[in-house]
Parts: sequence; C-alpha cells; structure tokens
Amino acid sequence: MKFKVGTQVVDCSEVFNFEQPNGIDVSNLQKIFTELEVTSNSIPEVIEKCLSIELHPWLKLALCLCNVRYTSVNQEVKNMTTSKYVEVLFFGPEAVMIKDWQNSLKNINTFLSDSPEKFEPLFSYFLNYIESMANSYFRIGSAWAKHDSICTALPPSSEDKWVAFSIFGKCIESGIPILESLDLAGESTNHPWMQMFFSIGNTQIRMGECLAEGIKGGISSFLWYRLQEYQAIYINEKDGKSDFKYFLPDFRSHFTYELNLLDAGESIGQLDNVSLKIAEHYKTPNSKPWSKDLSEIFSLLALYQESGLPILKSLILTQPIIQNIRLSMDLKEIIDETGNGSTLSEACAAIDSEFALPSVVAFLKCGERAGNLDKVLAYMAAQ
Repeated sequence: MKFKVGTQVVDCSEVFNFEQPNGIDVSNLQKIFTELEVTSNSIPEVIEKCLSIELHPWLKLALCLCNVRYTSVNQEVKNMTTSKYVEVLFFGPEAVMIKDWQNSLKNINTFLSDSPEKFEPLFSYFLNYIESMANSYFRIGSAWAKHDSICTALPPSSEDKWVAFSIFGKCIESGIPILESLDLAGESTNHPWMQMFFSIGNTQIRMGECLAEGIKGGISSFLWYRLQEYQAIYINEKDGKSDFKYFLPDFRSHFTYELNLLDAGESIGQLDNVSLKIAEHYKTPNSKPWSKDLSEIFSLLALYQESGLPILKSLILTQPIIQNIRLSMDLKEIIDETGNGSTLSEACAAIDSEFALPSVVAFLKCGERAGNLDKVLAYMAAQ
C-alpha cells in the first residue's frame, strides 16, 4: 500500500503490524502540523513536509489519506474538503477516532489486497465517518466541545467568563497573535459554550471576518443549520410544539454584552483592554479560580522570576516554603518535569493536581509564549 505525496513515497503496508498511536504520537504531530500550517501555502504542502519526518505508521496513513482527498480528481471528493477534516482525523476525541481506525484499517487492507481500483468507494466511506464526526464538535486549541454538550449545558458562570476573557485579554496585551490568543482562551475553560464561542471566533478570523460580527454569524449558523436535528428533542408536551426556538434567543442574548464590547474594542484598536474589562465585569468577591495556597505559590514564583532566576531554580526555592503538603508534593513532581526539559505549563498539565487546572495551564502558556511569565504569575497571584 504505497502513496506518492509530492516528492515523498510512503509505504503504509507496515501499518497493520503496529498498535494504535499514543497521546504523545498524536500531540507531536499536532504541534508540527500547526506550526507548518502557518508557514506553508497549502494543506498538501504541509502534509508533504510532515511525511518527511519520523511518524507513527498510522499517522503516516492518515496524512496520505488526507492528501488523496485534497488532490483527488473526483470533484465530489474535493468539495468535501475542509481543514476541519484534517484536525478531526488527527486530533479528534481519541476513543471514537481509534475505534474507527481499527475498523477502517481492516477494510482498507481487504479492499487494497483484493481490488486496488475499489479504493475510491472505500475512501469515501472512510471520509463520511470523519466528516460526520467533524460536524459534531467545535475544536479550539486542545479543547473539544461536542454539540450535544452545548445543547444540554447550563449557561456559563461568571467565573467561567472571567477566566476565559482574562486570559484572552492578557494574551492580546502581551502581543500574542489573535488566533493563538483565542486558542489559549478556549483551552482555559471546560464549559462547552465558551469553547464554542472562541472556536467560532478563531474560524471566522481565519476566514477574514471581524471577531465580534463573525462570532454572531457563526452562532446563528451553528444553531440553525447544525442543530436542526434537535428540534425533535426539545418538545413541549402540552401543545406538541418544538421549544427549539426558545433556545436560540437565550443563547445569543447570553453573549450580547461581550460581543458589543468586543466589536467596540476592535473598532478602536483596544481589544486587549476591552477583553480585560469584560473579565472585570464578571469578577465577583467569590470568584476564586484556584485556592489561596496556589495564589501564594504564584506570588513567590513571580518574585523569583522578576529577579531573573531560571524557572527551575525558582521552583526549587519555592517548594520548601509551602506549608500545604499536597501542593508541596505536587511541586516536587513539577520540579522533576522541568528538570527533564518540560516548560512550566507542560509540567503542570502533566500531573494530577490543582496545578493542572485548564485556567492555570492557559495562563502559564500565555506568559511563556509572550516572555513575560513574571507579570502573568503576578496577575495570577492577585486573583
């Protein structure tokens, strides 16, 4: 089973001798793919470059299938092409993706060994599943929001909004590009409405739209075209009429304040200040995104970082001072991770701890990316 992708000839026959790729395999490819997408002219060019490096055989096959889709002479296949297809194929919810991989790979092997000319029908079958999965999720950064979850979730809390808009504002203020800022804001929350909000914003910016107006249009499109099947679920048993119409205005009105301010912020070039203003609007005396003990750790780390110490040295000096036994033990793990070459955000995300909160990791990524970790840590300590 060989594929030609640009100058690369890839033999995928070995794929059947390997177990499924693990999280590290997938995340490494995701990082490479995202970096190349920024500098390359087309998806096929990105795929060719990815294939020039060492990859898990299953992921090689995935890249080759993507390339067939993008370069197919079949216009119907070309029309199905979306960048979201690539994202879902590599980075979609793992349990669903791997189950389909196992079934589809067996089918691919049978078709190709029996009759290579039948590849196109099989390929369409494979794509149809991926396409349906792509249309069931919003993706933002490493976060995935399923449409079902969006429909059934309660509105986000003030704290959900405070965290997400604080991170978005801090990222923009620090000079991080808007697409990356939207990713980090979306990763900072577990609430599906917020993940969808920033995912739509990212997509619309890539399409050349303004942020606020693009999100308004994207929300309408999502609700009316992708959720029509839910009309049968939201039924008022008294009169048999659909309650779906009540869901739409409630959802959109929930973001009216944010969208109006973001629109104004874009117009005057103050998107960072406006985003932080939105965050401040939702902050309450009870807004505690993390514990007081964790805030004290951030305060100490900020002090050491302001003094110019390396992050590993800062962590080593902080750990013996912490009286909270659990957090002190967590810091030991973080010290080990950073000592092995991980960044602070990577180390925090890798352990089972309060340090791994999405909001904590997103703030730290913001500081690391912008080169102002001391300022971001000081901001976190003040919350």
